[in-house]
Amino acid sequence: MAAAAVACDDVPESLRPAVELLSQHGFTLVEYGQRALPKYGYPILVSIWEYAISDDDLQSASDLLAEHGFPYVPENRGLVRTYGDFEDKGRYHRSVKDSPKRKILLQLLPLSITGVSLDDLRCAPSNKHPGPTIYRLPLPQHCLSLIRCIASYPPESDSRNKPTFELAQLVAFAIFEYQYYFKDWDQPEESEEEYREKVQIALKKVRSWNLPEGTTCWRELLETLVEGNLQPDDIPYKPDNL
Repeated sequence: MAAAAVACDDVPESLRPAVELLSQHGFTLVEYGQRALPKYGYPILVSIWEYAISDDDLQSASDLLAEHGFPYVPENRGLVRTYGDFEDKGRYHRSVKDSPKRKILLQLLPLSITGVSLDDLRCAPSNKHPGPTIYRLPLPQHCLSLIRCIASYPPESDSRNKPTFELAQLVAFAIFEYQYYFKDWDQPEESEEEYREKVQIALKKVRSWNLPEGTTCWRELLETLVEGNLQPDDIPYKPDNL
């Protein structure tokens, strides 16, 4: 399954010209980060619109935005200590039409730190609608890219924190298809039998994915996560498999 080309209709109005500007200048953008979670039912108010971009294009794309009404916003050094490369190597921009206090930002991230492969995009369908081309990874590639990302950093790295959180939510809401709700304390807890049944359904879904060659080790790690025998935080460091 290839990444799909999508419109930018859901991008905030103040940031949409920035996305269109990048596309008009030939930059390839890949949707990334927490903005992918709401479509699976995870309740989150997206305030940072993240896109992965080729490492070679990152600086020139950032400069282009700064020259056209989307000034650079310095990274928060406190967040660098929490999220590592995802704060330190990314580039934040805002619209001059927004108040500096308004926390709606566009962030460009170097593709190399995301675990996303250009192979995921190579066979993507052409954009059928007017406007910029933005690629959205389908669920299988999204999950595996997060696992590759986590495995690229040693266990003590702060750069694991963001992909670990996002992978946990994808497994819960996209693979297990749990629904978010406020806890009803009178509602009985899920039984072990019910849970094991859900695990088997989730495993069947993952094993049905048609994935490219060379991804076996990542699929196996995902299956171990789904089985409950591994936590995202404990994904082993595998720099030689990347």
